[in-house]
Amino acid sequence: MAYSLAVSATDRTYPILANLVSRPGLDLQPQRIGLEEIFKRQANEAAFDIAELTLGSYLVALGRGEKRLTAIPVPLMRRFRRDQIYVSSLSTLRRLADLRGKRFGLPEYQATPGIWLRAMLRETGLENQEIEWFTYREERVPIDTPAKRGKERGIPEALLAGEIDAGFFPRRLAVEHFPLNGKGGALRRLLHDPWKEDRTYYARKKFFPIGSVVTLRAESAEADPALAGEVYRLFADAKIRAVEGIMDIGQPAAMDPFLAESLEYSFDAMGADLWPYGFKANWPEVEAFIGYLRTDGLLDRSLSPEEVFHPSTLDT
Repeated sequence: MAYSLAVSATDRTYPILANLVSRPGLDLQPQRIGLEEIFKRQANEAAFDIAELTLGSYLVALGRGEKRLTAIPVPLMRRFRRDQIYVSSLSTLRRLADLRGKRFGLPEYQATPGIWLRAMLRETGLENQEIEWFTYREERVPIDTPAKRGKERGIPEALLAGEIDAGFFPRRLAVEHFPLNGKGGALRRLLHDPWKEDRTYYARKKFFPIGSVVTLRAESAEADPALAGEVYRLFADAKIRAVEGIMDIGQPAAMDPFLAESLEYSFDAMGADLWPYGFKANWPEVEAFIGYLRTDGLLDRSLSPEEVFHPSTLDT
């Protein structure tokens, strides 16, 4: 039987999409699809045997009785997010603490980056109710939230129109509003040096914020008890290939003139395993994230490891 697999194209998934890694007896039909489409189809339809899914929507769905999916501890997406908070260049806002009483835009209230950002804001002393939240698309998993639906098309447009004071935008802003060097546009980052604050956060918390995990159709995992473990090992093999590729600085894997410097800085700050897979390495962060969901009112109970991850992967 061939299992459908849907992932976005990254250095962690390319070895699978290009059939550079495989597992004995694991027959896959890999598909490269945009993240938003994967997330929507997997959250709403459980459309793929194997697919990445945003952590927030997956856990919210579990809390609301979702039984069609299980997951393995493979966080395909991780990202620090402070550099993706934007304001108008005319704004006087400069710090996270300046957001008290302001209007803040998110794509969705349950979007995983928003959950991380609200947790970080609470660490600076800002409670959720001290900010007026706006969202700009339907919630992926239908759920009530305190956010208002914005009238503009999206976060950049809302910032330019003055509908919100600050907003999170997950992609690079259009160059006409935010030049390639990040200077002189109509929009700017809230923080002068968000990366410094991210490094301080990591040194204190040891969290590299998880964005998505690999999910499996529960019925597929039940029909083949070895499936979850084999898929975990497949992604682990792909990660080895990815590390080998990015470490080959004689033929850089990315168009970054200072890639070697960035790698050495990252290893110095975070240790040898920059992108850990496995239950033991990731459960403390997932458990904290579950707590953040409960504080946000998106989850009304805790979730056990056995509910979140397939039992066969709990010893990883």
